[in-house]
Amino acid sequence: MDPQPSRKEILWRFITNEWKTSFRELWTDLRTVRWTRTLFWFGVTAWIAGIAVSIALACIHANDVEDFCMPDGSFSTGPLGYNIWQASGFFQITLGFGHMSFALAKFIDIAFDVVVGRGGQAVLTVISYQTIKRYITSAMETSPISYGTYKTLFLRDGISSTGLIDLIQEFSTYRPLTSSWAMIWTILSAIFVILFPTLISALSGYSANVHAYILDGSGNLMDYQKLFMIDYVIHDASRLNFTSFDAIVDLIFPPETQNSTYWTRFRLNDTYTVKRPKNFETCRGYDAFRHSYYNFLVPSYSATSLDGYRLFDCVFRGYISEYAVINGFFGLKQTNSTFLNYTLPSPTINITATYIDPSISWAKGISGHAIYGNNWTDTSGTRHFNDPSQATYTTSSENETFVLGDPTIQGKCQPDVSYKWGFSFLFLFIFLIVLLVWTAGTYIMWLKARLALRHHDDAEIVGEYKAVINLASAMNNEFGKHGN
Repeated sequence: MDPQPSRKEILWRFITNEWKTSFRELWTDLRTVRWTRTLFWFGVTAWIAGIAVSIALACIHANDVEDFCMPDGSFSTGPLGYNIWQASGFFQITLGFGHMSFALAKFIDIAFDVVVGRGGQAVLTVISYQTIKRYITSAMETSPISYGTYKTLFLRDGISSTGLIDLIQEFSTYRPLTSSWAMIWTILSAIFVILFPTLISALSGYSANVHAYILDGSGNLMDYQKLFMIDYVIHDASRLNFTSFDAIVDLIFPPETQNSTYWTRFRLNDTYTVKRPKNFETCRGYDAFRHSYYNFLVPSYSATSLDGYRLFDCVFRGYISEYAVINGFFGLKQTNSTFLNYTLPSPTINITATYIDPSISWAKGISGHAIYGNNWTDTSGTRHFNDPSQATYTTSSENETFVLGDPTIQGKCQPDVSYKWGFSFLFLFIFLIVLLVWTAGTYIMWLKARLALRHHDDAEIVGEYKAVINLASAMNNEFGKHGN
């Protein structure tokens, strides 16, 4: 007598049987799917989506200006006034990326020309050639075509430069197609496919990165990277009291370190300039004030970043922004105010600015909202800090300032040791639009041919060898009729 199976064995048999049944059903369902049509429409959708996304990304990054050097390499103190659409930048690399060596930039350029240029031409040739053959086949069901047209389209693997000339001659001299737009589109499509690798090579390339230098008061060139944009100017900063930071220390540190009076004794001088960091990485990790002696990731007043930025400002600018939200600018309110839990006697702190970028967020410390002031208005409704041309830069030592919109500022953009690779934005934009039009036109021609061939079941899209036989048969019949 066989032993009874255990519950574990019964469960395992049930699971395996269900798995096999489910797999068989899945395989049956997959076999019923029309994969050719599914893959076709997936490819068409992906192709159009890729072109649309490329256009969108190009437009988004077209006006990225990091300093006074414009995308075309010219120097300007008004980057917002640069027109990426101007014709002078048609062949210039105005949409470049990276800081790379010459060898790497050259390799990327060659690889792009080969893969995208030649590879793309091969793909477009197959699509265009098969579509045109299909359309001509459907047209032959209603009207004849010339021998030259048939030879050019059916006895070759694609339309070459000489084949294009022959096709134009056949259409214009001998027997044109019944549809004028089809003839024009066939010729234009062939021209576009033939020129595709040349266009790809022309719209992409590499060039040296340029670096902005500004002439200071002594006539010396000053590196733009050593300049910092000013967020706020505090004209009576000595009134500020930072004692509460020592209280924060008392809550955090061990008993032997709780008697710190660093911030109680700390005072700022009049006038204090609050500068903006170059990027978010400069201030990463500074989410509250601590004395650097305790090795926390928060700076003391004397701590600076590698580019000379005073790390004290990383969060201090956030506290000043909070204060301005409540008390405004210019010290106009004749009332007591509070800064870091310390009551300041009337009037409020005199804070001014030049331009406050509403897209810049200090993000660390308190609430994470944007630096306040761009939309601030005085009692007359005047906005003082929303003009980008008034943005002011200063050095790390604050011994000289530069107003962005000052036309007297002189400088130059000098080539760097690194290279960038990219595109001419205007050329790329026009090319992508043309590619999108080519896609739409080719699809329309394919659709018209497909609909027409539905009514002719015996119509056949012949290959090269079958085309030779058909051509010989037609010529034999034609010559036989005329006795030649």
